[in-house]
Amino acid sequence: FFAGRDAWRPVVAGTLALTFILLLTWQPLTRWVGNVYNFTVLSVGQGAAAALHLPGSEIILFDVGGGYPAVGRQVIVPYLRYRGTWRIRAIYLSHLHEDHINGLADVLAAFPVAAIYLPTTSLSTPAYSNLAPLLQEHGVTVYPWKLGDMEVYEGLRVTAINPKPGAPQDENEDSLVLVLEWPNLTLLVPGDIGSREEELLPYLPAAVDVLLVPHHGSANSSSESFLRLLRPRHAVISTGRNLYGHPAEATLQRLQHYGDFVWRTDHSGAITVINSHRGSKVIPFLRP
Repeated sequence: FFAGRDAWRPVVAGTLALTFILLLTWQPLTRWVGNVYNFTVLSVGQGAAAALHLPGSEIILFDVGGGYPAVGRQVIVPYLRYRGTWRIRAIYLSHLHEDHINGLADVLAAFPVAAIYLPTTSLSTPAYSNLAPLLQEHGVTVYPWKLGDMEVYEGLRVTAINPKPGAPQDENEDSLVLVLEWPNLTLLVPGDIGSREEELLPYLPAAVDVLLVPHHGSANSSSESFLRLLRPRHAVISTGRNLYGHPAEATLQRLQHYGDFVWRTDHSGAITVINSHRGSKVIPFLRP
């Protein structure tokens, strides 16, 4: 009996190992086969973190912050591991306020990161001086971006349309503003820009399918002229419990007037946009 049991041990071990490998590769494999892109706005409280899964196993992050210091190891890293992430192709940082970057150290410790993109103006901030040794330690290449800079990934173009730096310097208003364009979908990631939205108007697309609402829905963001041009079908607000009144009621009313659907991470949890050649759809983690 015992000899027979020992003979099965290699089979059981091999089966468990194969199951583990399949769990790690199943999601990337299905994205690659179906040429599917998943853009997920994570539920991180009063902050911002979003993950774009390319077909296959690669991923691009857009901000890596949240409303509490442990958001990296408690939310962002576990989510990425669950989704089968092995390496991070790029991280785009809209600016260097804590609620947009406080998970960065945990992400860098958990995954190889090829490149970080940030506004040119961020290089002169105290936050970047504090961050630079960490980036050097992990061998991350830093690309300062300005208006017109662009990267092309598989079936996707990412373009910076942030206005030229203002005076005095304001990190929110100097945010990296990105247009993500597929043949069938346009998504705008505007960071925390607010009063300088008017300067974006000449560069904005005529309409967007998905708007990641600026500055967590603050009162001085998402102006009438901004939304009148964009008319977003889906507006996603990354927010949580806060003392700032985000999202402002007036902003919510404007979003509802000019768009079709308004999603909030404090109500629906993570919000995922799935896009492929068959079309796109928005799926909340928590359904009403």
